[in-house]
Amino acid sequence: MRLSLRLKTILGVATIEAVLLMILTTSVLNYMQRSSEDKLRDYTTSMAKLFATTTKDAIISFDLASLESYVEELINNEGILFVLIRDPNEQLLAEKFRPGFSPENINDDSAPDIYRALSQVEESGTVYGQIEIGVSTESIGQEVAKARRMSLSIAAAEMILVALFSFALGLYLTRQLKYLHLGAKHIAAGDLEHKVEINTRDEV
Repeated sequence: MRLSLRLKTILGVATIEAVLLMILTTSVLNYMQRSSEDKLRDYTTSMAKLFATTTKDAIISFDLASLESYVEELINNEGILFVLIRDPNEQLLAEKFRPGFSPENINDDSAPDIYRALSQVEESGTVYGQIEIGVSTESIGQEVAKARRMSLSIAAAEMILVALFSFALGLYLTRQLKYLHLGAKHIAAGDLEHKVEINTRDEV
């Protein structure tokens, strides 16, 4: 199929723009997801360490009532799915799950929506227990999905604008060529007095 110069201009500019938009959008979304995951990891790790410090005395003194109170208070924080406190023999001292969360998912390392953080409770080099906190990563997925939808909408709008501007550019570039084409037809027909008006100072 024979393409006109105008159509080639539109397709060329649109292709370049589409490739650049795809690279930019993919890079931004990947960076956003990695950044969000790193922040969640740091937040959960810091929370586990802080909670281990807070519950140290209760774990050492085997104060189960206080431990239950601590986990009850912590589970109310947004995004936390479960809190587990174990002794050095891996026996549960206290546990709490967010309503609707299935405890069966705790040991499922392949569960995609959970990030787990561990922190040991130590005193003078002796380990008295371990804290485990599970945090939902669902919010990250939602934010990335929202950003993806916005990016695709912006990219679609930009592609439409690029197509319009490319059409205008192609029209402008080919207008003088159209005059030359018509002039060549006049001369070929024997009208040697015909003049082609050139209004630009470029190669045309």
